[in-house]
Amino acid sequence: MDTANSLPILWIEKLVSVVKRWKNSGSLRDKNGYVERLFSLVQQMKYSYLEPDEITERFVNEMKRIVDAIVSLPLTEKQRRFVSYLGEEIEDLPRKLKLNPSEPFQVFRYRFVTITSVSKHPSLDLKVTRVRDRYGVERTVVTNVKDVKEGRNALIVLLPPKEFDGVWSEGMFVKFDVSQPSEVSVEDLRHLDAYFNLDSY
Repeated sequence: MDTANSLPILWIEKLVSVVKRWKNSGSLRDKNGYVERLFSLVQQMKYSYLEPDEITERFVNEMKRIVDAIVSLPLTEKQRRFVSYLGEEIEDLPRKLKLNPSEPFQVFRYRFVTITSVSKHPSLDLKVTRVRDRYGVERTVVTNVKDVKEGRNALIVLLPPKEFDGVWSEGMFVKFDVSQPSEVSVEDLRHLDAYFNLDSY
């Protein structure tokens, strides 16, 4: 497998690079070297040219253990949420490697949801929505879409958590009034490629 150009592995590398940047700047204190160890594992994985099952066996469980250790460090709320998201992405890596996505937007996790509540953001011209997916998991999505309504179905993409003046958003609406993959086209998703580089983190 061409692991050096695998989009799921490159995505994990980008996420870990954000954490490494925090460590290098001093905003994340890591006297035990967890971040460096995690970054080293990602580099080894990237240039391993192993098959997906071998990658899972050799790297994924160890990376998850290190992420759990990083979460136990003194972190800001932003760092804690981001590292937790990283852990979820590492956990999902074996599935993505077997899919072998060919476009950046295919790396993201998506959920079909129902909007369960809508409120005005306390200080910004945005809406704060609560959504529930088919597994019963609830999330908060902050949006500038004006016609979001309770009971409406939608597709969201799970992006690294982002704060909007005190309110944390766990994803972004991609398309409304959909409830299954056949109702979503490639063109509905392609604009998400811009989020692959994590420029705002």
